[in-house]
Amino acid sequence: YKPGVLLLCFILPTLVPWYLWGETFQNSLFFATFLRYAVVLNATWLVNSAAHMYGYRPYDKTINPRENILVSLGAVGEGFHNYHHTFPYDYSASE
Repeated sequence: YKPGVLLLCFILPTLVPWYLWGETFQNSLFFATFLRYAVVLNATWLVNSAAHMYGYRPYDKTINPRENILVSLGAVGEGFHNYHHTFPYDYSASE
């Protein structure tokens, strides 16, 4: 697992723009690797903050988690938090 993470998350995103597209190594490292990683982490963490604060509650109005389409788009489908908390035994994150 760890070699796969290093390869797919850090090594390839740095080497591909540098080697194939003619970017400088520093630009490739900082923009294609570190900036992308920071944006993806923040989109992932947004699920547990924005999806509990902003949005609508179509399934259970008595709980705090909410449905948020922007969070769902940013986190690839994980913004349907009201459904997830209303039906925790369902393996999917939404209908």
